[in-house]
Amino acid sequence: MTDPKKANATAVARGSAPLAEGLVHALEHEGRLDPAARLLAKWADLVVPAGRVRDLLHGVPIGHPAHPAFVQAPLGFWMSANLLDLMPGTETPAMALIGAGVVAAVPAALSGQVDFARLPHVQQRVGVVHWAAVAATGSLYGASLVARLMGHRALGKQLALAGLIGVSLAGYLGGHLAYRGSGGAPRPASHS
Repeated sequence: MTDPKKANATAVARGSAPLAEGLVHALEHEGRLDPAARLLAKWADLVVPAGRVRDLLHGVPIGHPAHPAFVQAPLGFWMSANLLDLMPGTETPAMALIGAGVVAAVPAALSGQVDFARLPHVQQRVGVVHWAAVAATGSLYGASLVARLMGHRALGKQLALAGLIGVSLAGYLGGHLAYRGSGGAPRPASHS
């Protein structure tokens, strides 16, 4: 049976892999991301020290990473808001959904940060770009909420659409980390 990781690496090396896989492969080998990776890993240790909260955010009690479950809320809120933005007369519910997404993004981000700190070095490089895309996405949706609250609906819709693009990139990279790299397998912080 062929190892999918080795087959993917071979396809990338031959130039026959899809463009996105080639770009992710390049990120995995980009040493200039290492200082940022070290900084983010240290930040996770400072923000969520080892213990029960960290184990909960990492998913130890449920036996698998909690981050994929936590991200469903902000994604659902934000994507629903983007859909409502296409319909007339839905400004208030769209604004409420964006606000709920911004709030729900906090535990999603914290759980992702905890998982990041435990990733192997090569995956942390991809994780840095995932983190940047997530930060940009949250900022865009936050700015969309502010614009809407200030009465700038068209700008708010444009910022939310840009956020949707950002969350799509972040999701692709997060999926790569979780499924290609098997990142985030939970174990208690005391075993780190």
